Amino acid sequence: MKQFRRLFEVGQIGNLELKNRMVMSPMVTCFAGDKGEVTQRMVDYYAERACGEVGLIVIEATYYSAGRHPGRLSIHDDEFIPGLRRLLNTIHEADCKAAVEINPSQGRKDAVQPVCASDVPISRYIPAPRGDKKPKVLTIEEIKWLVKEFGNAARRIKEIGFDALMVHGAGPYLITEFLSPLTNKRTDEFGGDIKGRAKLAIELLQSARREVGDDFPIIFRLSVDQRVMGGLSINDALIVCQMLEKAGCSAIDVVSGSHAATEWSVPPNTIPAGCNVDLAAEVKSKVKIPVMVVGKINDPFLAERILEQGKADFITLGRALVADPELPKKAQEARTEEIRHCLACNICHENVVVKGVSLKCTVNPEVGREREWRITRVDKIKKVLVIGGGPGGMEAARISALRGHTVTLWEKREELGGQLNIAALPPHKESLKELLSYLTVQIQKLGVAIELNKEATVESVIGFTPDAVIVANGSRPMFPEISGIIEQKTRVLFAQEVLNGNKEVGPTVVIIGGELVGCETGDFLTEKGKKVTITSLLPEIATNFPVINRSSLLRRLEEKGVTMLPNVEYDLITEDGVIITTAKGEKKLLKADSIVLCAGLVPENQLFQSLLGKVKECYAVGDCVQPRRILEAIEEAADIARKI
Repeated sequence: MKQFRRLFEVGQIGNLELKNRMVMSPMVTCFAGDKGEVTQRMVDYYAERACGEVGLIVIEATYYSAGRHPGRLSIHDDEFIPGLRRLLNTIHEADCKAAVEINPSQGRKDAVQPVCASDVPISRYIPAPRGDKKPKVLTIEEIKWLVKEFGNAARRIKEIGFDALMVHGAGPYLITEFLSPLTNKRTDEFGGDIKGRAKLAIELLQSARREVGDDFPIIFRLSVDQRVMGGLSINDALIVCQMLEKAGCSAIDVVSGSHAATEWSVPPNTIPAGCNVDLAAEVKSKVKIPVMVVGKINDPFLAERILEQGKADFITLGRALVADPELPKKAQEARTEEIRHCLACNICHENVVVKGVSLKCTVNPEVGREREWRITRVDKIKKVLVIGGGPGGMEAARISALRGHTVTLWEKREELGGQLNIAALPPHKESLKELLSYLTVQIQKLGVAIELNKEATVESVIGFTPDAVIVANGSRPMFPEISGIIEQKTRVLFAQEVLNGNKEVGPTVVIIGGELVGCETGDFLTEKGKKVTITSLLPEIATNFPVINRSSLLRRLEEKGVTMLPNVEYDLITEDGVIITTAKGEKKLLKADSIVLCAGLVPENQLFQSLLGKVKECYAVGDCVQPRRILEAIEEAADIARKI
């Protein structure tokens, strides 16, 4: 704990004392019931984080307007109080404080009652409504009603017994719509200069303050920079922060980003860690109340440095606590090598915000299943053999060992990791090395017998006499059927052998396959000065990964001058390059010194099929079942290992 002295200092927000400087960020889970009520699934999810030793949990955005927000919490009526109180009591039982974030509205994107500050046309800066309802411009009377109801919701929060409340003034939602000159063109008292545009934020805060009294902590989560031209700037936001402090705000939680700059709101792997820290430092220089900061902080060493440098008073942890609820506890116990780091892959955001389905995490399959997936020790110890040391195989070995089985893992290569070793090589994919390190440390600590350079055969597996076999031997690259590909095979390479340095490419490269591997290989090759063209049979490039990460990567490729050609047909590979038919039906030669194949993967399932019926129990997980994402490999492995 000495190495994280500042992180584990007692903190103060108003009259609320926190045992450390770590706060769990409000993140929608879609675990709420049909009416917006608390469910057992939600209670279990938050209980797991409370037991992980975070100082304060801010419960996800809660709505006080009638009408169904699917999967989202509600507090517009007293009927929701018992469930919220049960959730609060569970968090308190773990010696953790709890707050609730109240969201006045999702603004023009609200699925139930879309409203807005002004009627402005849709653009790259202005989001379209979710459905076919046209957002209603709020009248002053409607604003006053909104403000009053906000106060009533705040009163309920205090009456339930929560320790604080947070106002949701971030993201492309209603408060930010009023604050931003891009979306607020009003000429009444709620528009004009920054003081007029901030009037809604101030009145919401004051309404809550009147209902909860002077001693109850109110935190304001504020987008202090929309990071788009003409949007809310840090200079205007600093004025808002001073106004909030004067109006009775207890702390400010600093975020940034907007509809057109979502990569700053939910940072992907291309955005640097601690991306809002300098903005928080500017806010801290202008106010006397505590300043909190969020933004891709998933490492206690970074969190400690932020506090030591005086750039913030509290660290708000979001996806980091989805990935590993015990991050604070592991830091406190000097077990940092055991932290399961967030990958910033944004599958969590894609599920909840884009698709409107339940929260999932690539590296933590227990999310949303904390109760039913709790690990229990077996009554009968089995001899378990895991074949394949990729993420699926290592997770299967980890869970099997935790359950008390005697586990051996065979890996045919000289190192663990499987496809992780390749996937970590393109720019900004270093977090995959952290996942590999975590899984390696875990299985070593649990006593899994690891045998490298050990290729499994039917005979060797049978000779090992296992009680259960988990096959996780992955996949191999697909070799597409394109005329001329065999004749030009010396110039045709697989992405995997290019990324790992086994094969060199020429100055001009055509990539066949425009999904994640193809795009990241293109990014990798441009860093080496190659001229790259990415092609795809599909109508669009990069369709199979989260929208925030996709837009960030495509923008990088465009800035680097990569040519991207979707919706093509491959006619012939020649000594000059690749002849394609474009989406417009035109024949075209793409000149290339080298052709890199990223056309997909084929499961290596022969061993599994051959073992069926020859060993007592046999299971397959990951890419050898069907090539998919890391999420499915780890989830499948965790599920199977819990059943053995």
